[in-house]
Amino acid sequence: MMNAHFSSPSSFYKAFAMTRLFLLPLLPALFWYLFLLYSRIPIKQGARVFYWIIGLGWGLAAFLSLMMVLTR
Repeated sequence: MMNAHFSSPSSFYKAFAMTRLFLLPLLPALFWYLFLLYSRIPIKQGARVFYWIIGLGWGLAAFLSLMMVLTR
């Protein structure tokens, strides 16, 4: 059943697409974590890359969200 907040199915899918953008940094961070475990590198030593992954992922998500809003 569709929420009353969404007026049409297409607006529901647009909102769902914007929500998925904020999950962008999770997948590369997970791969980096698994790589660190596999290579037996301490997480503290690989922390700087986590900061880069999260920062660039959130920056990309913010940019894509802005583009979705501007091109409606």
